[in-house]
Amino acid sequence: MPRNKPTAISLFILIVLVFSPLSAVSSQSGRSRPRVPTRIPEAPPEPVKVPEAAGVVRQEQIRNVSRFVLRNGITVIISEQHATPLAAAVAYFKAGRMDETELTLGAAELLARASAAAKARDLAALGASGGAYAAADHSAFYLTVAPERLKDALSVQAQMIRSLPLSSDDSQGGSSFDETTDREGQAGKHLEMLKSVAFTRRGTGKLQNTDTPSVPREHLLEFSRMHYRPEKLILSVCGAVSTFHALVEIQRLYAGFAPPAAEPQPPKDQTANRATPAKSPASGDAGPAQQTRPAAAQKPPLVEPAATTRLPEPEQTKLRYAADRGDIEQSVVTVGFRVPGLNSKSWPAIEVLSALAGRGRASRLARALLDEQAVVSAVQSDYVALADAGLLTIQMKPAFDPSAGTLMDKAESALFREIDRLRRVVPSEAELARAKSVLEGRFIDRVESYCDRALLLAHAEAMPSGLRAALDYRRLIREVRAEDVQRAASAYLTLAGASVHEFEPVSAPPRTFDSERFAATVLAWAPGFAEAVSPKEVISPDPRNAPPVIAQGVERPADELAALESIEPLPIRDFSTLNGPRAFVREDHSEPKVTIALLFPGGRIAEDETRSGITEFMLRAMLRGTPRRPSNEVSFELEQLGADVEIIAEPDFFGLVAEVLSRNADRALKIMRDLIEDPAFRDSDLARARAEQTAVIRESLGSGAARSRELLFQALFAGHPYSLPPHGRQEVVSKLTGDQVREWHEGAIKRRVPVAIIVGDTEGSALVSGTVADGFKRRETDPPARYPAAAATKPTDRAEQYKRPQSVLSIGFPGPRGGSDEALALGLIESAMNVLLGELGSKQGSFYVARSSSESFLAGGAFRVDIVTSPENEQRVRTAVVAEIERLAKNGLSVDQVTAARAQTITARLGRLQHRRERALEYARTILYEHRPAEADSLADRLGRITPDEIKRVAGIYLKPSTASLGIVRGER
Repeated sequence: MPRNKPTAISLFILIVLVFSPLSAVSSQSGRSRPRVPTRIPEAPPEPVKVPEAAGVVRQEQIRNVSRFVLRNGITVIISEQHATPLAAAVAYFKAGRMDETELTLGAAELLARASAAAKARDLAALGASGGAYAAADHSAFYLTVAPERLKDALSVQAQMIRSLPLSSDDSQGGSSFDETTDREGQAGKHLEMLKSVAFTRRGTGKLQNTDTPSVPREHLLEFSRMHYRPEKLILSVCGAVSTFHALVEIQRLYAGFAPPAAEPQPPKDQTANRATPAKSPASGDAGPAQQTRPAAAQKPPLVEPAATTRLPEPEQTKLRYAADRGDIEQSVVTVGFRVPGLNSKSWPAIEVLSALAGRGRASRLARALLDEQAVVSAVQSDYVALADAGLLTIQMKPAFDPSAGTLMDKAESALFREIDRLRRVVPSEAELARAKSVLEGRFIDRVESYCDRALLLAHAEAMPSGLRAALDYRRLIREVRAEDVQRAASAYLTLAGASVHEFEPVSAPPRTFDSERFAATVLAWAPGFAEAVSPKEVISPDPRNAPPVIAQGVERPADELAALESIEPLPIRDFSTLNGPRAFVREDHSEPKVTIALLFPGGRIAEDETRSGITEFMLRAMLRGTPRRPSNEVSFELEQLGADVEIIAEPDFFGLVAEVLSRNADRALKIMRDLIEDPAFRDSDLARARAEQTAVIRESLGSGAARSRELLFQALFAGHPYSLPPHGRQEVVSKLTGDQVREWHEGAIKRRVPVAIIVGDTEGSALVSGTVADGFKRRETDPPARYPAAAATKPTDRAEQYKRPQSVLSIGFPGPRGGSDEALALGLIESAMNVLLGELGSKQGSFYVARSSSESFLAGGAFRVDIVTSPENEQRVRTAVVAEIERLAKNGLSVDQVTAARAQTITARLGRLQHRRERALEYARTILYEHRPAEADSLADRLGRITPDEIKRVAGIYLKPSTASLGIVRGER
């Protein structure tokens, strides 16, 4: 679509479109709904003076998204969304690790980290949460804040990127905990390892924290001069904002934005890339509301050409192989195939191919490798795309046999045979429909939060396909045909384009492969894999054996969906039934999806050493089907409906949660009911569930963060079920029988009624009145169980030695039970403590990152600080952190600190509750703590009643150094 040039008429039309109230949309039930607060009509605004360099030279409106290009080259994207009182802003540079040279290696990561650390206190003072990171092809500075503080937050963000701390020393303490913690048990690290194998150009693999080199100031300056430039900057704002006011504020803040000035030496740098000075704001043009100069008369953008260091990715001509080992328990194999990036018209077909192959329990690889052959415990695929290159990745966890060890070769041989089959068989209509529904649901999940949506819009704008690729994603996916998917598979799933990375425990038998030998072995497994697939060899699906296509529910028209995005959600309402489940519904029509949670009290808190993990094991087996419907049929139907059903095994409650496209919610709910009420518990179902859970247990043993927390809870809650491993003990799970699981199901489910919580695009009691009200009949029920409180224990240190370069410490204190005001006070202390820890990290320089967390349960709670440091600094860091906590407990927090912590806590909570699943679980906790579920939505009122004196009192009770315990995964010096 051509982008319109600004004229007086087009500007006036834009203002009308942006600022007029949303048209009313009638609901299916005919009831009225609260609308976005209507703006008070105003007289035509007075001319707004903005600097000339930031005048709008191009603009367009795409549904609810406004796009502006400023004269200095900056692109601004604003998406008004008023369903949640939050605003998010992302400053996105089209420059990342791939733009580094040998001299500037590590500069992108260091600049992002240092900038976030330098302004962390300023953002915290505004009650904002935020950070920064550097990826292969971009760097992003992001924040979320209350709408009334957006102006101030944008100012801090502008300072963050205009006054970069150009010193490697400034980067201490600037990373998030998740980015620096070892990830042997998580998909992200293995994917980065695969990228380092598949891609040869610099910057495609992520630098680990301990490997980040120091970058001299002059090289940091050179990188920022070359790449932190107006024409490479996209500013994306999303949330409860005014497009006009947000744009004007950005114009004022960034009118003078230019690359940093060159150092005096060498002389040639003084003239090479000198930025044109911005004119004084006093001589500026009018803002978008009054800017009437004809486009032809406007001055050209104040943009300089920017050199680039990116090199095209060389063509891959043969299979690449690499293997690594680590102090882990669960092996992981990651396979990637080189495919085109987002500048190719074939990306939608590749996206559908990835979903067909390995997204969901009913994908081809899951059915073949997990259900039929049982050679893996998990398998998934994804499409990882840059602009000019991409990878279709497949990650699997080979099954573990106690007598034979890891089934690595069996899993890999089965994988490549199935991939070869993908190349030759056209998917059926049902398979295609399933893949598209899975993608549609996943895409909606990716834009649940305003920050994620702002980042997605910025990333799409940076790609050659532009902003419409994100806004039209669902339409583009729906247009993909089965033949397109098969052609993409035959073209790109080739032996020459494959890369393989194996990550195994140190104790595993040594592998003897190199690239050539592994390629030869693949051909022994799948002899036709190296050959091109001719059209005559393509196999059409057999309609007699193809699964049925599930009819979809009625979908709202596109214009109605767009109008509903900003309608305020209704308060949660009680639709409980007599002698039936308690049921609560919160209508939120901002996205065409609904979350359904069917939860029971108890579970893990009712377990002991002899039954550790039985609740999760039961839930996993329940998902495998009913006596009349096996697992493959249930999974296939659910995924065609766009439903993702997962197990919930929290310390105090358990059950199933489904996130489903709202047009199919009723049918998905009925399947959930059948899985809960009438599971088959076949021997084969139990075997699959056991393999899955064993893999998760082994994986958690390899995660430093998860293991240190587990050790801490063993110390804090000794003798209580909270001390048991979150996924159970492997030796217990391996021996659980069908009779034990059926007995547990009878007592935990069949003699209790669930709590039903429904959040999202639904109409009042529509889902409750049928399936929920009538689907859980009980002849008799057990009275509510009473569980012992988690008594205080003697402070203890629990440690394990790992062969790693980092240590992970979890320092913890006993805390109050959930739902109490004391627990809320500890939450405020958590927010304030994270700011103090960031400053402590910058001063100390002895740990990579530290983060505090407060957790509250039915029978107790904990306050902990998780730290990543080098082994030689363990004691120094522990002493410094405990001393900081002791000072806080003794002195309390100032009024300003409490105000900032309160605002930060509210912002973080609202951001988390934008995810429907998290909101449903938060309602469940509130109900469990015997509060009204509506209290989960009124946190601000409760936090406002907590005074500095109350915080000091609570800190004095719970944060005593004499009560601190420690869980530590100790690295090697």
